[in-house]
Amino acid sequence: MCATVAANPQSAYGAFVMTRIGVSLAGQSDILQQCVVKSIEAMIDRMTGDCRIDKSNIDGMVMTGNTTMLYLLTRRNPETLSHAPFSADCLFDMEYDARDIGFSFSAKCYLPKCIAAFVGADISTAILASGMLDQNETALLVDFGTNGEMALWHEGKLLCCATAAGPAFEGAQIECGCHGIPGAVDHIWVEEKRLNYHTIGEAEAAGICGSGIIDAVAALLENDTVDETGRMVLPDLEINGQSAAKIATAVYVTQKDIRSVQLAKSAICAGVRTLLHVTGVSVFQVKAFYIAGGFGSFIDLKSAAAIGLFPAEMIDVARVIGNAAETGAAMLLQDQSLLHDLNSTLNGAVAIDLSANHYFMDQYVEGMCFQS
Repeated sequence: MCATVAANPQSAYGAFVMTRIGVSLAGQSDILQQCVVKSIEAMIDRMTGDCRIDKSNIDGMVMTGNTTMLYLLTRRNPETLSHAPFSADCLFDMEYDARDIGFSFSAKCYLPKCIAAFVGADISTAILASGMLDQNETALLVDFGTNGEMALWHEGKLLCCATAAGPAFEGAQIECGCHGIPGAVDHIWVEEKRLNYHTIGEAEAAGICGSGIIDAVAALLENDTVDETGRMVLPDLEINGQSAAKIATAVYVTQKDIRSVQLAKSAICAGVRTLLHVTGVSVFQVKAFYIAGGFGSFIDLKSAAAIGLFPAEMIDVARVIGNAAETGAAMLLQDQSLLHDLNSTLNGAVAIDLSANHYFMDQYVEGMCFQS
């Protein structure tokens, strides 16, 4: 099997899906579509080259992603996604010819079913990969990313929601943030009140990625540099008028970074608690907690629980399953018989609108602080 990755080139037009929707509605839908197709085809070229095959021999593709990404990929007007009640006029489960989307070759291209406007096909394929639908136990899946999408499987019913966590966990909008590249600080721990760190590839520290920023906040809480309100009380540095804590020679975490993490972690945890509340399920009834997403593959569960990214009571049933959206897409590509049962369950799924949920808002505010 050949694999490759690339950053989403659409991020140049905005870190948030709502920003990209605005760009599309402003008349740049073709640019957004073309840049992502070009990036995907470049990855296909690398893989087919590594595998020594001609891409013209590709028979089928499965492309998964959030609802907005699929709209932009297919040049569908995202107007209905841009305002309340944020409904999707297309939930896909559709097959295209790759050439019609904009690729240079012809192949069957299947876009899996989305659940709602902000609960996309990526969570659908992640659900498939987790195997949670095959279990007779209460299971929760969270796909960590700019949009924290989550699904709860309880007594044969699927309940879903999405919360805008922001790009902090992907290293974006963090002062020294970066993707998971060589030199990115990916793990931080405390020894005798001092911060120690590890970098990807053990290269010289050049920035801090998502798993690193979670470890950093947990470590700064542990050594009392940050208090339970998120205030940096023992800063090492002052950067552009901001308090900051030094991680490595060229890497530091600012007070603004801490606030970004607080907003993101509170949104995710509040979403989890709201799903459980609506269903009448306690955290102790969850027997399997799946953590998915490229970022989720590398987080330290103890650090994540320490900062309140998810209810700490669930750490013993937590299981990191990596890029489950990709895994589920590969499963569909190899076995189309999986579609019937999956889509049958997705058709009956209930999506909770967190923007109108008072319990979510209460949990969001309550979860903003770190536990003492």
